[in-house]
Amino acid sequence: MACRRDGRWRRRRVAIAGLAIASLASLAGCGDAAESGPPSGPAGAVAADGPSVNSNSNPDPKMNQHATGHRAGDGDRTPNRLVDETSPYLLQHAWNPVDWRPWGPEAFEEARRRDVPIIVSIGYSTCYWCHVMERESFEDPAVAEIMNRDFVCIKVDREQRPDVDEIHMAACQIYTQATEGRPSGGWPLNAFLNPDNLEPFLVGTYFPPEPAYGRPSFKQLLQNVASAWESQREEIAAQAGRIAALVREQLSARVDPTPLDPGLAARTAAGLLQFHDAEQGGFGGAPKFPQPVYLELLLEVGGDSPELRAALIRTLDRMAVGGIHDQVAGGFHRYSVDAEWTVPHFEKMLYDNGQLASIYAEAHARTGDPYHAEVVRGILDYVGREMTDADGAFWSAQDAEVDTREGGTQIWTEDEMRSSLVDAGLASDVDFALALYGLDGGANFRDPHHPDAPPSNVLRLRDRPEAVAAAMGMDPAAFAARRATVDAALLATREGRPQPALDDKILASWNGLMIKGFADGGRVLGEPAYIDAADRAADAVLARLGRADGGLNRTARGEVVQIDAFLEDYALMAEGLLALHRATGDPRRIEQAAALVEAARERFWNDERGGWYDTQAGQSDLIVRASNISDGAVPSGAGTMLLNVIELAKLTDDPRYLDTAEAALAGMSGGIAANPSGAARSVIAVERLAAIDPARLPRGSAGSTGAAVASASEPAVRPDVTVVEPSIIEGDEPGSYRLRIDIPEGQHVNAHEPGGDTPESAGLVGLSLQVVSGGSIEVTWPAGEPWRDGVRVHEGRVEIPFVVAPDDADSTVVFVVGWQACDDRVCFRPEQREFAVRP
Repeated sequence: MACRRDGRWRRRRVAIAGLAIASLASLAGCGDAAESGPPSGPAGAVAADGPSVNSNSNPDPKMNQHATGHRAGDGDRTPNRLVDETSPYLLQHAWNPVDWRPWGPEAFEEARRRDVPIIVSIGYSTCYWCHVMERESFEDPAVAEIMNRDFVCIKVDREQRPDVDEIHMAACQIYTQATEGRPSGGWPLNAFLNPDNLEPFLVGTYFPPEPAYGRPSFKQLLQNVASAWESQREEIAAQAGRIAALVREQLSARVDPTPLDPGLAARTAAGLLQFHDAEQGGFGGAPKFPQPVYLELLLEVGGDSPELRAALIRTLDRMAVGGIHDQVAGGFHRYSVDAEWTVPHFEKMLYDNGQLASIYAEAHARTGDPYHAEVVRGILDYVGREMTDADGAFWSAQDAEVDTREGGTQIWTEDEMRSSLVDAGLASDVDFALALYGLDGGANFRDPHHPDAPPSNVLRLRDRPEAVAAAMGMDPAAFAARRATVDAALLATREGRPQPALDDKILASWNGLMIKGFADGGRVLGEPAYIDAADRAADAVLARLGRADGGLNRTARGEVVQIDAFLEDYALMAEGLLALHRATGDPRRIEQAAALVEAARERFWNDERGGWYDTQAGQSDLIVRASNISDGAVPSGAGTMLLNVIELAKLTDDPRYLDTAEAALAGMSGGIAANPSGAARSVIAVERLAAIDPARLPRGSAGSTGAAVASASEPAVRPDVTVVEPSIIEGDEPGSYRLRIDIPEGQHVNAHEPGGDTPESAGLVGLSLQVVSGGSIEVTWPAGEPWRDGVRVHEGRVEIPFVVAPDDADSTVVFVVGWQACDDRVCFRPEQREFAVRP
């Protein structure tokens, strides 16, 4: 049970030899894997009570429009040390009986003075399970008594301090890999630290108030940890040291430089197709995230590939008609709990909407699709109406619950919709609206936490608007006008309902994404008002968060500005300013972007290896200075900065920017090659640099060429967890071949269609073969052998026949083979290998 991490493959085998405190290790499993849904049972199991378990909530119904955290019903309760903070998340906990302190030296010194462990609890204001654990445990005086007596307790807003969150999330994945056989993580993220060096020795997410799901209660866990601290101090310190060493190894990205070539982006995009849902769009199964960086990659390289174009358009269309897209108010919710994009996790995040506005705008620019233009307008109108401060800067997020009801503002019963339209004088439109949004087909939403609530509906379209109009026998223009009239009435009704809590802090990086979204949308649609909104926001952020020394602060709320900005803040704000220059031609925006890029180089550049660190030097409160190229829900700061310096090189003709890109890629190349789909923005940067000057790409010895059947690229860094070896064997007939896969003993490879009858199996990646260029391929996939839970696999050696049809007699057909290996305990990171054949 935990709020969702974005769906990304981050599997790696770790070893914590001789884990100390075995009795504690079994108590601290994280309840939420990065690839599957949040469980409500034993660690790793997916909730049995329906999709809405993934929603977030506001713990206090009195917290209406703004998430202030001050609770009217607290009576004589004394606030704790969070009461003077500005973070809405920290303020939500300011009246807990737990003696929470903010992250900082005062808390560390207090723990050392008292010689007690530190509890660090990390979350964010719109996190549902954070609020559940608060109500169940942190509001409980008996739990608070133990926490205050035996620990120093620290609360962290992960949106303010992504550096602290990243370290402890890595620790959680390492700890659960070692103790449960699979890496997992989510929020609330609860870590127990050695106060002497801030190294984590036990990490988990949600803990229940009473023993359940094979786990102890949170109170029992606290008591056991406190007892072990007294009796097993040396073992605890040793375990913390082992976990910290692995965290440092993982986040410092010390991977040897590796050659990169101009075909990397096309191969990576083709490899994404093995995850692509060919019916509903998107990547992977439920829960399903938009994954904007994947869509950016498809936009970048998909122009010449029908398969990639189809995957992009299918994803954009299916998301747009689904419930993840707010059909009435505009904008997108965080993710869908089902594979069909119907029932969302109802919170809305600024970073999602900024990225998706840019992507739909660029898709419209390529295709002229009016529906995608409509989606862009909906996003930007929503943000302008509901997420914009008085000076033009953008707020961060809207919560998912209202008065403890999931989606309380957004969901509808048939009677509610009928009443809304009748009151608006639109009685004749009732049947049209019910059919339009699927209420005539029954309910699609039940709130398991309120079984007395009537079944209701998340509004969604059955298909694209022109297809729905045709099915209704309506002229498209008349359909659009009628739909707009209905939507206006429904939105007016919604605005009369209690509204979601608003996280109204200003974050530099998220504003950069939204500034880009408004600038891109205004430029593509020819809408000056959207460009003006981007201009106002850019000026507001630079004025509020800019520093006299040329740097940035990360966040502001009201008049309080705080926290030195991180690499992602500089990178994403510079990207937004460059997007504004494209929209306006204003040379000031180039100058401002260049200044941020230079300020970031001064603060974050890695002189030893090239590239950028995520944090500034000298932060004694961090156990590692991370250098992360992986894109998450927010794109990588390093990958984005690469794109910025390449664009500045084109705009200014200053070769120093290309020198920076070349030096950065030398240090980043090993990580990019090891997991290109996880570093999509960096891969796009490789593509763009190759188009300007391919000689600047990291180089090495060329691989062998010239064989009729040859490996076109070898992965630069192979994981040490599997030695699965694919090869291509020529068949007896012209154009026929066999894909041979040799699988080491003790491991198996998922079949092309793994199947499975458990929710976890929905995240498995099957064998795939995707054409990159030069022709087509027909594959005869074997079914595989039954394994467990209905999953089908291959073991030992498997040979898969396929037939190649080149575009012409001179064509070389290039294709990517993808697979995922597993053993009895864990599935490893999906891998891919490119081959080329010339029949």
